[in-house]
Formats: sequence, C-alpha cells, structure tokens
Amino acid sequence: MIQTRVFGSEHLDVAASLNNLGSVYFSLGQYEQALEYCQKSLDTRIRVTGRNHPSVAVSKVNRCLVFKHIGKKSEVTQMFTEAAGIRRQVLGADHPLTIKCELLTAELQ
Repeated sequence: MIQTRVFGSEHLDVAASLNNLGSVYFSLGQYEQALEYCQKSLDTRIRVTGRNHPSVAVSKVNRCLVFKHIGKKSEVTQMFTEAAGIRRQVLGADHPLTIKCELLTAELQ
C-alpha cells in the first residue's frame, strides 16, 4: 500500500485503508479475507491509539458485521459489547454511536 510507504505501518490512515479493504472483501463475499483485513486494521488501531479509542470501536463493529454474516454469534456479541463499552466510556452513554451499538448488542441477545 502506498500509505504504508508514506506513513509507515503504524498510522491511523493505514488502519483505515486496511479496514476499507476488509469492506471490499466483505462486499465480494470473501469473508475470510474480510476478517483478515478487519483484524489487521483493529491491531494497528490498538497499537497506535490504545484499546479505548473510538477508532478501535469502529474496527470492532466492522468485524462484528462479518461475524454476523457468517453466523458466529458469540463473537458478534462479544465484539459489539466491547465496542459499546469503548463508545460509552469515551463518547458517553447518550452519544448516537453508543446507543446504536448498545441496541445492536441487545438485539443479538
């Protein structure tokens, strides 16, 4: 990736590009590749920002969508719960992204 050459591998723009690649693979129905790139994005975001950052929650939600599509309910519930916790802590309980994540978590249970 060009961004990796420009910014290095430890950069949020690189993590966003990895996430976008995961979305493309998801759209193509290539779920294993989608999970691989979503995981790379998540790992990069954790290394760059730490575990409690809204961008980490984004990666967790995107992994959830893949897990949900392939029927891995326990992983979906865990990731949505973690993402909701990050959003609640950082953005607050009344933030629309927090509420949406918590509603999706409750819907799965």
